[in-house]
Amino acid sequence: PRMLPLLPSWAQPKALEVFRFAHYAFKLGGFNLDSIEGEKLPHFAQTLKTGDDIVVGSSLPVKFWQMGSIHSKSDSVLLLPESRVCYAGDLLFIGIAPVMWAGPAAAWVKALDDLLEATGEDWLFVPGHGPVTDAAGVRGVRSFFEYVHQAVSQTCADLPLAQQELDEECAWRVFEKMPKELTDNFHEPQRIVICALIERAAVRVGGPAKVDVKFKLKWISKMSEFELKRDYLVGTSPGRSEL
Repeated sequence: PRMLPLLPSWAQPKALEVFRFAHYAFKLGGFNLDSIEGEKLPHFAQTLKTGDDIVVGSSLPVKFWQMGSIHSKSDSVLLLPESRVCYAGDLLFIGIAPVMWAGPAAAWVKALDDLLEATGEDWLFVPGHGPVTDAAGVRGVRSFFEYVHQAVSQTCADLPLAQQELDEECAWRVFEKMPKELTDNFHEPQRIVICALIERAAVRVGGPAKVDVKFKLKWISKMSEFELKRDYLVGTSPGRSEL
């Protein structure tokens, strides 16, 4: 990527197309799955449903909670009442901006409200991304999605929801008007662009959005392109007009 500023301007767009995939692949390099032995993974003897109580080992009670389609097709959490620990999975991104693939944002806000009501201030929460947090951290993620919900409906009020071709304009507007508190607390805040795109799609269909792998790869790579332009092409705008 450091070569980008050295390239002539006509070559930079094509170079970005290559580098953005390489950049994202490099970031995924930290996920080492080679050591996982499939045959040693646990086998489940029953299908769980919300409210089911299970016992881990000989005496650790765990409550299963299926939250529905929010971050992705299905989100579940595990509550350990005796330990006051919640394994929240991808409902919690701590220190990095969440990505929403199903939505809508109001469903994410409600899920976190329900989670806070079922736990307490003395609980710890293990997120899908980021360090272990407390109830304040959960409320921080809630504020992120409360902003997504309000911004898409209010900041983009002049962009008719029925016109899908306006989704991207709305999404970049949501990012550009993102409060400083959120940009300070969530690394890679530009990922809110994806959340806003999904929010428009979810509200349009009246439920969770349905997107394919091609859509996900396209926008994940665009986020990488945003980072590359911001970090290496000084003097260029990494925003919507360039992507």
